[in-house]
This record gives sequence, structure tokens and C-alpha cells, in this order.
Amino acid sequence: MSIARSAVPARTLVMLLALNLLAWVWATRVICAVPVLPLQLKVEAAAVRVAAASTGVDVPVGAEVLSLGRAGEAPIALLASDLIEEPDYFDTYPEMAAFFGRQSQFAALLQGPTVVRWSKGGDSGSVTVVPAGRSPAELPLVYWFQLAYGSLSCLIGCWVWLLRPTDWGTRMFAITGSCFMVATLGPAIYSARGLALPGEFFRLLSSLNHLGAILFGAGLIALMLSYPRPLVRPRWLAAPFLFYLPTFALDALRLAPNQDWGMRLPILSQMLLAIGFGCWQWWQARGDALGRAALRWVLLSTLVGCGLFVFVTVGSSLLGSLPPIPQGYALGLFLVMYIGLALGVGRYRLFDLDRWAYRVLIWVAGAFLVLLLDAALIAGMHLAPDSALAIALLASGWLYFPLRQWLLVRLLGARRPLEDALGDIVALALLPETAARAHRWQALLKEVFAPANIVPLPEPGPPTAGILDEGLALAVPAHSDSPALRLNLRDSGRALFGPEDVRFTDNLISLLRQTQLQQDRLRAAAQAERQRLAQDLHDDLGSRLLMLIHRTRDGELTGIAREAMADLRSILSAIDGPGCTLTDVLANGRAEASARCEAAGRALHWRVGEELPFYWLSSHTRSVLERCLRELLTNALKHGAEGPIGIEAALDGERLRLAVNNPLVSADRPWEMGRGLRGLARRLGALGGQLHMDRQHSPLARVELELPL
Repeated sequence: MSIARSAVPARTLVMLLALNLLAWVWATRVICAVPVLPLQLKVEAAAVRVAAASTGVDVPVGAEVLSLGRAGEAPIALLASDLIEEPDYFDTYPEMAAFFGRQSQFAALLQGPTVVRWSKGGDSGSVTVVPAGRSPAELPLVYWFQLAYGSLSCLIGCWVWLLRPTDWGTRMFAITGSCFMVATLGPAIYSARGLALPGEFFRLLSSLNHLGAILFGAGLIALMLSYPRPLVRPRWLAAPFLFYLPTFALDALRLAPNQDWGMRLPILSQMLLAIGFGCWQWWQARGDALGRAALRWVLLSTLVGCGLFVFVTVGSSLLGSLPPIPQGYALGLFLVMYIGLALGVGRYRLFDLDRWAYRVLIWVAGAFLVLLLDAALIAGMHLAPDSALAIALLASGWLYFPLRQWLLVRLLGARRPLEDALGDIVALALLPETAARAHRWQALLKEVFAPANIVPLPEPGPPTAGILDEGLALAVPAHSDSPALRLNLRDSGRALFGPEDVRFTDNLISLLRQTQLQQDRLRAAAQAERQRLAQDLHDDLGSRLLMLIHRTRDGELTGIAREAMADLRSILSAIDGPGCTLTDVLANGRAEASARCEAAGRALHWRVGEELPFYWLSSHTRSVLERCLRELLTNALKHGAEGPIGIEAALDGERLRLAVNNPLVSADRPWEMGRGLRGLARRLGALGGQLHMDRQHSPLARVELELPL
């Protein structure tokens, strides 16, 4: 079943290709049967001249063709308007009717031997030629060009529709492609006619072109109403077709006042409506990065395709120095619009195209800036076209490049260079705790990409960074301190993730791993040196203190030796000892404090929460906390008055607060911070902690420490 279903789009495309080939065969048979003169004609200075002649035809190149006729009959004067490529250049229907009438006369004349009267300089003459049909190889390139981009538009539109057949946007896109093919079939034939086609057939082909153009415009409106999100119910998508088909009927029956009302204004209104609904879609798609990226290409391609067509047709005549481009080739610029529509509606690798959209838009704006400045200089200052173009190019360069750079930064955002993250990477690698490094890593990703949110990916995660969901998310691989992560919606949904972001992330992780590797090597070397020092202290100083404790008979010396032995154990624990939990440190501290208070005849009031969260402390943090508790208790026993000693421990968020309350000997003199407490304050400051002392006159002295966990 799945194989059969997958074959449906392929069969449909093959059928569409066959229909297009049949249209090619029909059009080629028609145009090859049309007789043409053995002369290549061109319009120059409002006159029809000979560009080239076939072998055996005695007409000089560059001669003006005055008239065509038959022997014994009145000749028909040949006008420059008879060679016009597109009858839509005429403004009124009577002018078009006269043109089609003359086409019928010439078409009948070319059915037999034709007398060509010519003149060049002071010479003139006439020659009888025999018009004949052509083979497909003799047809001009512009004919095949129009058939090609007409068929491409049809196949592209239907291909996108077959990818998403239930989507109304792709359905409307397929309709526009088919209608564009219809709109190009007629011009392909009559632009390659040579001199003349039968008038009624010519008019039928022109009406076919108008029908395709009107249906294409209606389909474009319906596309903007349904993509990327439906603005109306599906049944309302028929409204543009139902509204504009009567305007086509008025034009085809010549009931409209003129060409402006019959064809030009309806097409202009269709383009304006499509752009207006596109802007409405842009407003509706706020916060939808993928929808906006696709819509950006739809709107941009429409603007570029239409804008380039206007530029090469109107701009070539306005600038003067640019050669005119035949309309058959100029219409091919609409294929640019069509490819852009396919990229947008099909959402094909939009994370690659999103940034190019702005660059293309700025490039088009620069071209139009040159055109506008040149026109202003010619019209306002009456400069020659060449001088005006040179000045326009120079002035546009001064304005364009600074404005271009400013717009690129504003529209695309300034991407942070990798070297700017070096400081953050080094600071991240120097953090001692794994949890802190993972937290700092996510903070760095938020700073660089400003995602809407960050969520972990299932293990094991991708080996390298990658784009997910057509640019909506970025997969960040795991490393030693952080799991694999998914970053959703770059710049909080205002942009898509692209290949530059992937490369930046991979380089960032590579730099982080190298920095952590070097830092781990330094830590390992330092740890080895600490272990050597710890072993020396344990073997040399520890054994002598233990000997002193066992051999001395002096109780005071024994106490001092025991305290020194405890300090040595604390130092060794900090250097080479393992970490432990906060609960274990406080439990050991309570046991030691109870023993010391009992030996000194003082009561101990210990107030610590029974259920503390799990916190793992490194050996260094454990040593600092034990030293602080031991030093604060020593001060309370040595300098305080008789009475209970209170020790309180509590958590304030991620910080531990530990306080020692002790009665003062004299309430008239505040308790000053001595050398021991200042040493503790420095140790705590190295870990981000603080030491506070109540300096107010009070019966109790309170010393409190804060330590981040």
C-alpha cells in the first residue's frame, strides 16, 4: 500500500509532463506552419529594416522595407507597429482591432509569392520572395525559452502540491503554476511569428494570455489568503476567481473602456491585494519563526520577480545606456518569483535561505536606487544619460554600502564572533563544581542564541550540533558537564537556526573541551603535588605530634598537641581528602562541638533543620566549613562569659547560613574581629561567602557566615 501511495505523485508528474509536451508539440506545429519571409526584420528609428537576408535574396542589409504586396495588386505599407511583439502595448481596443486587421492582411499576403519594396540611401528596388514555413530548429530561442519557463512553473507548482496535497496553500500554488503556463503559451507563439498571424487567431492567443494572467493573479490572492495560515474559510478562496473572471469577459468581448480598465488595472489590483494579504499574513505569523521565514521568501520573490521585470523593461529605456530586452525573455524573470514561491510554500531548507532573503532584498533596493537617481538627474537636471548614470552609480555607492551594512545588522542581528566567547569559555572551565559549569554553559547558550527555552535531549544525544524541525530548534551535543540540549526558537522566535549557528556551536564545544582538558591536566598536576605534600605532612609532622601526645605527662601540652593534630587532619582532609555531603559535615561538627562544650562545662544549643537538601561539598569547601565552625566555637569558649552557646544552621536558597551566639563578658564593650576571624573571612570570600559580626552593645555576640552551595 505504501509503495502504491508513493507512486501516485510520480505518476501525476509524468502525466503533467506529458500534457506539457503535447502543448509544446501543438504550439510547434502551429508556428512552424506559419509562412515567414526569407528576411530577418528589425525595427530601428521607427522604420522596419533588414537585419539579414537568406541566400539568393537580393536585398541589402540595413535597407528599409517600404511595403509588401503581390504582382498586379496595390502594396501594403509596412509599419514599425506591425512587428510589435505584444499587442497589449496598444492602449485602446480600436488600435488593437486595426493591428489584428493588418495582421490578417499580411498573413493572407504571405500565402504566396510576395513583392518586397525597399530603399537604402539613394537606392531603391523591389524583389519577389516566396514565404515558407520553418522547421523546429529554425524557431527563435525566445520561443523555446517561453515554453520552458511556462512548463517549469506548472511542474514546480504541481510538485509542491503533491508534497502536501491536503494543504490549501499548495493547492492554490499549483493553480497559479498551471495558469502561468497558460499565460505564456500564447506569447510564445505570436512572439515567434516572424511577421504576421491570422488576426482572429492572434486575438484568440492574446485572450488566452489574458485569461492565464487573470487566473494567475486570482490564484496568487487565494495563496496569500491560505498560506502560511488560513485567513478565511476554504470556500472563500473561490471569491478572487469569481470576481475577476467577469473582468476578463469584459476585456475579451471588448466591452471595457480601454486596455487600462480591461486588463492593466485588474492585474495591478491583484498584485496589490496579494501584497496586502501577504502583509496581513506577516502580522498573523508573529512569533512563528518558520512561518515568517517561508512567508518572507514568498513576499520577497514576488517583489524581486515583478521588480526585475519592471527594471529591465522600463529601466532599459529610461537609463538609455542599457540595451532593451525582448519581452519574451523579460517575462522569464517571473520564474525567479515562482522558484521563490516554491521555496517558501514548500519550506525547503528555509534555515539556509532565511538570511539570503534580506541580502537579495537589499540588492534589489540598490538597483532601484540607481534607477531612481538616474531618472531624477535626467529629468531634473537635464543631464545626458551616460553622465547621469555615472553620477547615479557614484552617489548610490556612497549611500548604498553604509545603509546596506546598517540594514544587515538590524535585520540579521550581529552574530557574536567566536573569539568574543573565549573569556566565557575560560571562566566556565575554571569553575570547580560540575553543576556550576553546566549552569554556566546554559547561560552562555542563552546569551548567544536567546532561545525561547532549553530542554534536555534523550541520551545519548547527537554527536555534533544539528538543526531540528526546519530551523525551529538547535540540537547541542553533550559534553563532560552537560547533557545534550535542545534550543527552541532562536531569538525567542524571531529567527531560525542556520548552518552558521551549527558551526559556531561545534566550535564553541570544541574550544570548551580543549580548555577543560588543559584545566583537568593542571588540576591533576596540582592534585599530585598536594598528595605529595599531604603524605610528607602525615609521615613527618603527624608522627611527631602523635609521639608527643603519648609521651608527655603535661595535660596542657597534651591538649595543645591534640588540637594541633586535629588541625593537621583538617589540613590533610582539605588537601587530599574526599568530599562529603552537607549533612555529614554538620553532623560531625555537632559531635565535635558537643564534646568540646562538655569538656569546658558549657551548654550547647544546636538548632539545625532535620531534613536538609542533598548538597555535595568538595574537600576544600568541607575543610573551610569545618575550620569556620571550629574557630567560631574556639572564640566562644575562650572569650565568652559563662552560659550556653547557641549554634544555628539554615538554608537561604542556595546559600548556607551558620551563626554562633555567645554571651559577652561585658556588655559595655563591643566584640571586635580579631586575626582568626579575619582569616576566616578571607577563606569564605575565596568561595564567594561572607562573614558578619554583630557589633552592637548586647548581652550576646553573634557571628554569622554565609557560604554558597
